[in-house]
Amino acid sequence: MAASDASSDSSPSLAAVPPPHSSSSPIESHSIPAFTTVTVQNISGMVPIKLQASNYLLWKNLFLPILRKFKMLGLINGAEPPPSRTILAADGSIVDNPAFDLWYDKDQSLMIWIISTLSSDLLSHTVGVETSRALWELLEKRFAGVSRATIHQLRSRLQTLTKGNLPMVTYLQQMKEIAAGLGAASHPLTDADLVAYILAGLLRGI
Repeated sequence: MAASDASSDSSPSLAAVPPPHSSSSPIESHSIPAFTTVTVQNISGMVPIKLQASNYLLWKNLFLPILRKFKMLGLINGAEPPPSRTILAADGSIVDNPAFDLWYDKDQSLMIWIISTLSSDLLSHTVGVETSRALWELLEKRFAGVSRATIHQLRSRLQTLTKGNLPMVTYLQQMKEIAAGLGAASHPLTDADLVAYILAGLLRGI
């Protein structure tokens, strides 16, 4: 019986021995939040434009995949609110909440990413803004309507522009500028559409 007991006692200790090289196991490496590996230079490569009133929709469309990739979308849409700053420890004392510290790190990293893509004349709007969601909503409120109005104006101009007495080179350049503006606002024209508008403008000028 003693031998049997000793055998059963030894099993848990053998099972508890960690596998060799556990410090470099995939599980442990995956515990590092992905957002901590991203630099401002990385963001500049993924969002290669500076936000202005004329390109808000394009800027937003470039940024959203980054938020989804690094699981940050919840920070700006409210699905990931901040945890409590403190928690109750087992001994009844109140201590800092590690979950809040992680959330705060993540939120402030996103703030830095967003600010790094703003044009210099917009930086003053970030003063006093404390969370990434507040900054995102501020930009949305300021520019979403402007971008929609810009798209409407560009489309209206596209439909009414005629060659008239303009030199052909000037007429074509104006058409290309309108198309470029729509592209910057995330409403690009296909080559076929642009050709159709150019031909329509030529016919209207006859």
